[in-house]
Amino acid sequence: MTRAYYFSDVSSFIQESDDSIIGKITQKHSQDIVNQQTFAWTEQIRILKQQLVNFSDAYVAFEVLIPRMGRRADVVVLYKGIIFVLEFKVGSSLFNSSDQEQTYSYCLDFQSFHEGSDNKLIVPILVATRATKIYKTELHIDRNIASIQKTNGNSIANILTDFTEKYPNYSSIDFSIWINSAYKPTPTIIEAARALYANHNVADIMRHDATAKNLTETTTAIKDVISKCHRDKKKAICFVTGVPGAGKTLVGLNVATRPTIDKLESAVYLSGNGPLVNVLREALIQDRVVRGERRVAVTPEVKASIQNVHHFRDQYSLVETVPHEHVVIFDEAQRAWTEEHLVRNKPEYSGLGSEPDLLLSSMDRHGDWCVVVALVGTGQEINTGEAGISSWTDSIKTNFQEWDVYYSNALDRNYFNTEDPRYYQKSGFHLPSSQRSYRASNLSNFTDAILKGDAQLAKEDHRKISDKYPIRITRSLVDAKNWIKKQCRGLERMGVLSSSSARRLRAEGIFNSKETDEAHWFLKPSQDVRSSNMLEEAMSEFKVQGLELDWSLIGWDADFRYVDGSFEYYKFSGTKWQNRGTNDSKRYLENTYRVLLTRARQGFIIYIPIGDKEDITRLPEYYNSTYDFLKDCGIEELR
Repeated sequence: MTRAYYFSDVSSFIQESDDSIIGKITQKHSQDIVNQQTFAWTEQIRILKQQLVNFSDAYVAFEVLIPRMGRRADVVVLYKGIIFVLEFKVGSSLFNSSDQEQTYSYCLDFQSFHEGSDNKLIVPILVATRATKIYKTELHIDRNIASIQKTNGNSIANILTDFTEKYPNYSSIDFSIWINSAYKPTPTIIEAARALYANHNVADIMRHDATAKNLTETTTAIKDVISKCHRDKKKAICFVTGVPGAGKTLVGLNVATRPTIDKLESAVYLSGNGPLVNVLREALIQDRVVRGERRVAVTPEVKASIQNVHHFRDQYSLVETVPHEHVVIFDEAQRAWTEEHLVRNKPEYSGLGSEPDLLLSSMDRHGDWCVVVALVGTGQEINTGEAGISSWTDSIKTNFQEWDVYYSNALDRNYFNTEDPRYYQKSGFHLPSSQRSYRASNLSNFTDAILKGDAQLAKEDHRKISDKYPIRITRSLVDAKNWIKKQCRGLERMGVLSSSSARRLRAEGIFNSKETDEAHWFLKPSQDVRSSNMLEEAMSEFKVQGLELDWSLIGWDADFRYVDGSFEYYKFSGTKWQNRGTNDSKRYLENTYRVLLTRARQGFIIYIPIGDKEDITRLPEYYNSTYDFLKDCGIEELR
């Protein structure tokens, strides 16, 4: 991994010829170089040689790796303990908001994911080389990142001088240590998919710590099983588990996108999570269109590599054809449908078994070998008719006894025939730590304690994360929105979440519609009214499971109430709340709130209404005890 395509002390940089510098950059550049790019580098070098002539003790680096999803900043200058990140828009006369967000986000990524930039002052500079109006920007700092400085290039020297004179107390930075210090990136699943499908190495987009080690080991273990089955003509299923946000989907995408010598080992990623499939597909299509490909050409290819598992099932279950792929990855395998639920929705499947039965049967038609990778989220069944892990293991025991079974040590051994030599327990098949909340590896424990109604344990877990992962609670939706807007910076995503059964939040201004397009919600720029960042439409657990936000605002309704020491479970029917009768229904609601509480990577705020004594569906007593309980869990009330 090349951290920068060119770097030097400024004195040597000024003396070196432009051709030599460009030659060094292009030598390390992996993409085809076009004249436009070469011209951009030429302009950057010309401007910087003029502006840095009196800064001989500074360091300059070109095409510096951003510690997330393989992006690169145009230029970084280190001077007197301050990190200046420059984004050039050569030929542009405008300081577009999207360019400003991009530049600021680069600084955020350095701050959050690069050890050498931690607790350092970082200054974003956007250079539009043909701009005529130069904006004088205050030297304001928010959480160690300065406000964006906008210039046409002629005032870069002034910006460096102004900041180093106003903030002279930052200790000097050793460039060699800084450029080689550890990266700890934790991309969103959308960023990870884009990077992997653009052939970036997974090591470039994962944390370089014990958590990343688990991801790498799991991916390698799965690949080894695939190679073994191909070589020995075996059929196998792998059960991989993980806590919410641990990286199961990332593992699946990494296996599905890995380069293979033999095309037979290529894989397809399948998910029953329709919104996840839609968002990932659209993100990848948009990314390739931006890279210059035609949308009509890339769409079929993307759709072939990421598929809805129900469509895959329909394609192969009713017709005795052999699937094209020898390797399939089923994400969120615990959400596969039971036979009863399948027949209720698809009567033509009567007598054919559960969804796991059908999927395994389809793959079993391969005459030589195949591998099924079942990614299992623990405690994530959120809907009636989801079969859980038992339907998979029951199907294997009954119908596919010749298959080898590799399973996570986190799964109950009672599911498996541990005396059978075809069963292999794999410790590396469990991902125990959340990647999503990179600032709070104990978030899962905190969430579990809340859902168990254990305020004391939750308070202890909250104490472990509160300094890095802010959580607030309020009775004012306006205050909640103002707080989250202040937290969200650059290209970060924020959004409103609520359970699908939170029917009375609409009276408070939280609207949760099945018609909301999740691809628009997650992918549109912040100024677009369809974007999550507008905080106008809420998403339910069904549309966000498997996806992430940086910051979330969670609307908590009377469907899940804390009363006299434990939670009570309700659904809204007609004009009133009714008790949920079955244990399954209660478990689904509990897991719904587990999903909502674990979507945010950086922090969240919970909004609980005050209620209305005049509305029997929103009485204050439906909300007050829950609010008090969550405060007892250590969550700070917004003031």
